[in-house]
Amino acid sequence: MNLGIIFFIGFISGIIIFLILLPFVKREKIPNFLIDYETLRDEKFLELFINGLFCFKITMSNSDFEKFKDYVSLLENEEKEKFLWYLDQLNAKIKKGEIKIKKKNFLELVLKKKENIIISDVELRGKFEEENISFIFFPEISKLFRKKINEGEIIRVRIEKRGREIDEGVGFLPDGSVVIIKGGADYLGKEMEIKIRKIRETYAGLIYEAEIIKGEIF
Repeated sequence: MNLGIIFFIGFISGIIIFLILLPFVKREKIPNFLIDYETLRDEKFLELFINGLFCFKITMSNSDFEKFKDYVSLLENEEKEKFLWYLDQLNAKIKKGEIKIKKKNFLELVLKKKENIIISDVELRGKFEEENISFIFFPEISKLFRKKINEGEIIRVRIEKRGREIDEGVGFLPDGSVVIIKGGADYLGKEMEIKIRKIRETYAGLIYEAEIIKGEIF
């Protein structure tokens, strides 16, 4: 057989083998990040990850995933419908291998991984800083995708704690901005529809002042 033909056949065979192996090579190069429960239930994270705007796979604890499913089951109305869709998309990504579910809890996985970790839990942030564990704090990233909120706009916010005044509640936007809610002290732990009344710019960032829209509980 002519050496030129042999060379040509070898060259074509090499290209075919390369094309067959290429998806597996690419798959290995995609980084994998471990995420905590607070990041998993962050709607901004879900939007970005599900829509393919993050070029990485994720790992999560099975206990955190089950906790997320319980969280979704307790939601109501449009909020529940929206998060059920997120849950369906996450399950589809699990089947595709884009999400790994591990039996160990989050902190056990942290000890094993020690890198490529994304968290949103404030207490974990303090703990990891003390123990010199490398991590990415997602609320800092989400600032890059901050939605402009104007005075008079109506949004939904979970009221996390009491404010300085007796009737005030405090909530947080996905980017970490503080929302001081007049009348919010009576709705601790609930996600409420509120109206933005004033926006103040401080050295620590924007602070939103708002009030409860009566009768709207989510």
